[in-house]
Amino acid sequence: MSTRTAVAVLMSFALAACADAPSGPGRAPLAAPVSVASNSWTNVSGAIYNSCGATPELVLLQGREYFVVTVLGDSARVQASYDGLMGVGEVTGDRYVTQVSTSQAVIPAIGSSTIDVSERAISSGTAGSMFIVIHETVAFPGPVITTSFTMSCTG
Repeated sequence: MSTRTAVAVLMSFALAACADAPSGPGRAPLAAPVSVASNSWTNVSGAIYNSCGATPELVLLQGREYFVVTVLGDSARVQASYDGLMGVGEVTGDRYVTQVSTSQAVIPAIGSSTIDVSERAISSGTAGSMFIVIHETVAFPGPVITTSFTMSCTG
């Protein structure tokens, strides 16, 4: 048997074996393509009105967030880490500090989705502490990430 004939016979056995390979639950599905669409630190800032406590006031917030958006086929995993958002009250001068936190969500990789993360902002003075809700809107294609804030009193 020539080498060419031997290779042809081996190839036909290999193709037959593949055709008989099990399908269904025992076979691993093909993985969706994975790509990191965003991986960066971003400065965030904004103003929020704190109506908690005896002295309601506008609080100017600032801090940093680290965003990683990983696209998994038609969905995306979003991970956001906040590096201690801080604020200062315009009337009292009280400082507000949040803890470092991380959130994670899976969203569709088309259109836009909003992820809400609650943070407790603790007042260092007479103004009341509050919960800040960070609204992260992620829009595709991109991703384009925008941040806004709302609040509620801690009681």
